[in-house]
Amino acid sequence: MTISSLLSELNEHQRIAATMQNQHALVLAGAGCGKTKTIVARAAFLISSGTPSDRIQILTFTRRSAAEIVERVRMHLGDAAVGLKASTFHAWCSSLMRKAPALFGCKGWSVIDRDDQLQLFKIMRGKKPLSRLPAAAAICDLYSFTRNTLQTLDATLKKNIPESYLQKDLIAQTMLAYESRKRDRRYLDYDDILDVVAQTLATSNDALAWVARQYECLLVDEMQDTNPLQWKLMSPLINHVTLFCVGDDAQSIYGFRGADFRNVHSFQDRVENSVTLKLERNYRSIQEILDVSNWLLSQSPLDYGKVLTASRGNGRKPQLLTFANEWEEARWIAEDLASRRDAGAKWAQHMVLVRSAFAARKIETALLAKDIPYKFIGGRKLMESAHVRDVLSVLRIIANFQDEIGWMRFLTLWDGVGEVTASRVTQELLNKDSLENCISQLQRDARIPEPATRVIQIVRDLQGQVAKAFANAASAMETVLAEKYKNQEWDKRRKDFRLVEVLAAKHNSILEFIEEYVLEPVYHNDPERLELEDVVTLITVHSAKGTECDVCYVVNVSPGAYPSTRNIGNEEEVEEERRVLYVALTRAKNELIVTRQGYVLWAKETNPEKEPTPYFLNAIPDGLFEEHTPQNQRREATGVVGTLAAPVRVGIEIGLSDNEVMPLGQLNPRIDVRLHCGEMTSTRNHTVLGVGNLQARIVFVGDVAGSVEDAQGEPFAGSSGELLNNILSACRLKPEDIYICNVLACPPSGSRKTQPDEAPNYRDYFDGHGTIIEPEFIVCLGENAAKILTGTDSNIELLRGRIFQFGLTKVLCTYHPSYLLRNPSKKADCWEDMKLLLNAAGLPVAGPTNDKFLNTIGMTFNLISAGEFMMGSSDADVQGYLKSNPQFSAADYAKREQPQHRVKINNPIYLATREVTQMQYEQVLGWNPSRYSKTGKYEQVVSGMDTSQFPVECVSWFDAVEFCVKLSDKENRSSCYRLTNIERDEDHSIESADVTLLTGDGYRLPTEAEWEYACRAGSTTAFHFGARLNGDTANIDGDYPFGTATEGPCLRRTTTVGSYPANAFGLYDMHGNVWEWCQDWYDEKYYTLRVDRDPTGPSAGSYRVIRGGGCDSPAHAARAAFRLGLSPGDRSDSLGFRVVAPSSVR
Repeated sequence: MTISSLLSELNEHQRIAATMQNQHALVLAGAGCGKTKTIVARAAFLISSGTPSDRIQILTFTRRSAAEIVERVRMHLGDAAVGLKASTFHAWCSSLMRKAPALFGCKGWSVIDRDDQLQLFKIMRGKKPLSRLPAAAAICDLYSFTRNTLQTLDATLKKNIPESYLQKDLIAQTMLAYESRKRDRRYLDYDDILDVVAQTLATSNDALAWVARQYECLLVDEMQDTNPLQWKLMSPLINHVTLFCVGDDAQSIYGFRGADFRNVHSFQDRVENSVTLKLERNYRSIQEILDVSNWLLSQSPLDYGKVLTASRGNGRKPQLLTFANEWEEARWIAEDLASRRDAGAKWAQHMVLVRSAFAARKIETALLAKDIPYKFIGGRKLMESAHVRDVLSVLRIIANFQDEIGWMRFLTLWDGVGEVTASRVTQELLNKDSLENCISQLQRDARIPEPATRVIQIVRDLQGQVAKAFANAASAMETVLAEKYKNQEWDKRRKDFRLVEVLAAKHNSILEFIEEYVLEPVYHNDPERLELEDVVTLITVHSAKGTECDVCYVVNVSPGAYPSTRNIGNEEEVEEERRVLYVALTRAKNELIVTRQGYVLWAKETNPEKEPTPYFLNAIPDGLFEEHTPQNQRREATGVVGTLAAPVRVGIEIGLSDNEVMPLGQLNPRIDVRLHCGEMTSTRNHTVLGVGNLQARIVFVGDVAGSVEDAQGEPFAGSSGELLNNILSACRLKPEDIYICNVLACPPSGSRKTQPDEAPNYRDYFDGHGTIIEPEFIVCLGENAAKILTGTDSNIELLRGRIFQFGLTKVLCTYHPSYLLRNPSKKADCWEDMKLLLNAAGLPVAGPTNDKFLNTIGMTFNLISAGEFMMGSSDADVQGYLKSNPQFSAADYAKREQPQHRVKINNPIYLATREVTQMQYEQVLGWNPSRYSKTGKYEQVVSGMDTSQFPVECVSWFDAVEFCVKLSDKENRSSCYRLTNIERDEDHSIESADVTLLTGDGYRLPTEAEWEYACRAGSTTAFHFGARLNGDTANIDGDYPFGTATEGPCLRRTTTVGSYPANAFGLYDMHGNVWEWCQDWYDEKYYTLRVDRDPTGPSAGSYRVIRGGGCDSPAHAARAAFRLGLSPGDRSDSLGFRVVAPSSVR
């Protein structure tokens, strides 16, 4: 194929762009308008016009795009295109540095990836106070964002994590320490690759001249995704090469990574003598889809200045479907996909677009339920996977024997080598002057297993055969890796090694291989792999750029999602949200299906006097969509405080306007019983209306009226009523607190059961009560009432034990008293449900903690009975947290606290009512490590105070275990732990040890599940006392409140245990004062395993769980569900513990 035939395939505007002469140009290419084709034609035209192919550099953002462009140019020009190079910005800069290391000052340096970077930040941050600094990952992200945007730390702190602004100096110190460690170890991180080259080009005429001599033209793809650092990289070259940039400002969606769409929007202002061309002819979508995306951009205050037209003509209008909730949305999508498959379509013709991996969960559940094959794109990168990095660690050592991170990762894989030992060995190895001397040192070191040294020797001998070196390393390490990942899908993980081996085969040196895949990672599910598979594509919008599909479902385009509530008020970020939606809409070729949740109901709740909430689909022009609400929607339970429907007042069907106030005495006449009872009105003896206080906070709802109730004219008559009275008495509920009624006032004729098609009548009848009373809580007694009022078909076993949200009303389902009379064993479960109600309502609970135990050193333990609870955070919880903490993303919570899952604690335990005090610790171990003590580091802070009853702090996990062992010995009880190979620091604290769990009757740390169960004490809110916290009810940093709370007290030190109110189990300080060590290993993804009975955590790990927050923690970190992990040797002045004794101890 010739250049002439290639140019003949272009439209007029593409041809003008491709053939323009020696002038800087920006081509604004709308979605689907042939951007790649134009840049291919431009490269081919330049080569055909005499520009040597090796003097053209194409820059893009993915390896796949780069390879595709080069391949297409070669297809048209053949050998004339040999030498043409396309690469990512990072790979290009890396190649320049490899060619001239002395020029750029980077000879002998190693490139580290994001995980390595994070490990260094953990080390640098690790010695700082635990809660006064953001997590290492947050500092790492902030550091990268600051460098890529060329902003000051002050500016990025205020934008990204404003709650940590007061710690600016500590954060800056951590970053400086990180940079110093990089220099010492000769590391370059991902951002250094760009920064070193950009800074050198800006300051060195020799370097600039050297680069300029190599190139005549720079062709930049996806210009809208470039950031200020990348612009700084290109700027010095503007007077030496010709820039040809292709992009679309309407598709700039990576602002959170630092991308600046002004690099496109202001191109002509920045580049003198440049021109801007537009491509507006779309070859992907039908016009009806483009009409929607054009309208979306037209609503922006920014001038995008282009309107796309379809070359394919017209087709079906996009659909806009409204669902009650996310479960109905997901279920309908799965059913629609299955229906299309039955009609002959391929799975691969369908794409489902979501905002995040977090948002994909409901869709995945629905697809799995329908056995629909799919691949998710947007997940973890293959080369970032832990098992791959484990094998790569030995290759890194061979490439750079001074690689501290590589040594630490490799050595800690082997049995018997802990972090402390690995750190000491690594420091010894870093003093060696060659790899051979390192190997000799390992051979002489008895602490290092012989197989570990043998692996290094194997890879050393295969340095020139990269693929074989990796394969042999993986094989030699298989035993240790299989043990490490035995409970983490090892069989699936080991298959990844073959793919890495294939990638490695493309490289001639280990260093080159590692650098390339650090700079351009490969995903587990890259889009190109899907082309060969007939599967549905489930993909995040940010991963979907450059993709297209016949049928696209754009999910949850709802108020609060587009734009996200956390961005409302920031016009710049709202506009990026608009561009995200634009990208999603323009992926569709033939059909576009947009779904949203609860929009109609949400609109009814909007106060017209308030400023309307921004929502991109407000004021849609008539005829732009086919709008409808699918029929037969079912509302499904979603977890503790799960949202079943969008906010709406119950019962407006009976004729009351939203603003009409009904005198209480007129309630009964206004409910037309005949309308809802139908034929049952002719067979009833009495109309069984409700009894109680019409202004009640709590309404108990039974089934339709029964025969005894019909005879007496009252709900819950007879033995069922007696049992209900007993339940209410045990709950200490007074008549003025409650109202009791049935879902319908008339019994069915004869003895027949109620029919499903009668449910709307029952619901309408009950809604009449609900509208007038407007209770805070509704308790559905029995399966029939629960199904009717929640609109689900789930049985009572699935519905009970949780609280659902209907607008402003909370709904709890439990057993009907008549069922309890037939099944007495269920009374205990009913009581657990009642405790949930009482805690949620803020009413006292007669808890199971009257049974107490006092041990030999004065520690009080309360008996915590067996039971069950919902562990973690629900989707509704997370959305609530985002409103209180908009600086976080849903993923920040989801990765640690979800999925929420029901957990049963089968064995009762005695749990200490208070954290271990300094006096108790000293009684058992003979010393006091605490900093807030008379002899501690902060003695001036607590001068004049009796700190003996302050919690002990500055204890490692090993110290806490040692306390349990010694206290058990003191009381002649068999220990729950064996401690061996103990290593202590200069303060006598244990920093390393081997710990074996034993089956003893002594003291131990609580498991994470036991801790959260005890902390919640039957509650379902963020804290055991409610949903807000500011330091009034817990010792936390009151400057950072949670929920609707305003700023509150802030001691900024520990205080006497038990100074704040206890929870319903009689336990103090479960929120704040000091973080508390738990027994479990920590894994932020552990909840995905959904262990539902007495979970004890992962079988191994690097960190142990801490819970509860400390005196210097922001309120959100003290939530019942909040979890973190720390190295078991770590210590902090806000880190302590409490202990468990088995229920048999008494």
